[in-house]
Amino acid sequence: MATFTYESIAYKLKNPTANGNLHLLDDGAILKIGDGSDLQITHSGSAGTIDNNTGNLEIQVNGSSVVNIKDADGDTMAGFTSNGAVELYHNNTKRLETVAAGAKTTGTFEVTGASTLTGAVTAAAGLTVDNLTLVNGGNEIDVASGNLTLDVAADITLDADGGDIFLKDGGTLFGTLNSGGGSNLNIKSGSTQALAFSNANATFSGTITGNSSIAASGAITAGGNITSSGTVTGAEVTATSDMRLKSDIKTIDNALNKVCDLRGVYYNMDGEAGTGVIAQEIENILPEVVKDGEYKTVAYGNIVGVLIEAIKELRNEVKELKESS
Repeated sequence: MATFTYESIAYKLKNPTANGNLHLLDDGAILKIGDGSDLQITHSGSAGTIDNNTGNLEIQVNGSSVVNIKDADGDTMAGFTSNGAVELYHNNTKRLETVAAGAKTTGTFEVTGASTLTGAVTAAAGLTVDNLTLVNGGNEIDVASGNLTLDVAADITLDADGGDIFLKDGGTLFGTLNSGGGSNLNIKSGSTQALAFSNANATFSGTITGNSSIAASGAITAGGNITSSGTVTGAEVTATSDMRLKSDIKTIDNALNKVCDLRGVYYNMDGEAGTGVIAQEIENILPEVVKDGEYKTVAYGNIVGVLIEAIKELRNEVKELKESS
C-alpha cells in the first residue's frame, strides 16, 4: 500500500498535473484561475463562457502562426495571423481582411450610418450610395432616380486634360464642350460645331434664333444669314463690298427705267407702320435683291447701286435738255 504524506498531497492540490483529460462533469461547473479567480471558464450546458475579470485576455502564438476560429463543421469564421492579417469569414468565405495599407472587403460593403474615411476607398466593382453609383473604375456616376446636385462652397472644376466633356441624354450625345486645342471654350451641338469663343469674341457656325433682344458691345460677324423678326439696330451697319471678293463687275444699265418700275409703299406689319417695297413686286425687276425663305426678304442696301446709276442717267437727261434749250 502506498504511503501519502500531508506535504505530498498538499503539493499535488496546488500544482495538479493531468496526463489525460480533465473533466468537470457538472453543467455550470467553473474552472477558476488566479488568486482572485480572475479568469473563469464555464459551460452552462447551452453556451460556453470565458470570463476574464482582471486585465487583458491575450491569446499568443509563436512566429507567423495563425489563430483560427472555426465552427463544428471545420468552417473558418475568423483568422488571426501573427504580424499579419486579420480575416473575417461569412459561411467559410472571406469577406473582410486587414492589409498593410488598411483593410479591404470582398463583395458588397454596406454602411447604414455615417462613416468617416481618412484614406482612399477602392471599389473595383462599383460604389453605391442610395441611388448614386460609381462604376467603371470610378469613371462614371449613375443615378438610378431623381436629380444629381453638386452644391459646393467654392469652385467646381471640370478638367478633361485636353479631351472632351460630353453631354448625353439616355446615352445619346446632345452636346460637347472642349478647349478647341487652346484655352478658349468650344461648344458643339451633338457632334456639330456650334459656337467657338476666342477671348471675348464668339463665332456661331449656324443660325442664331432669338425671341428677345440680342445685344453686343462688340462686333457681330456672321458667315451666313442673320434673320430677325424685329428691328436690327446699330451705330453702323455695313455690308461686305471689297472688290477682291467680287468678280464679273459691270455698271448697271437702264437703271432709271428700273427705278421707275419700282413701287414705294406704306404698310402695316405686326401692328407697326412702315415704308418700303413689296418683295414679290421688286423680284420681277431686281431679283438679285430678294432672298427666299419662309418669308421673302429684300436686301434694301443692294438697291443703292441701281439708285446711283438712275440718278446719273437722270442727270445726263437733264443736262441734255439744258444744252438743247
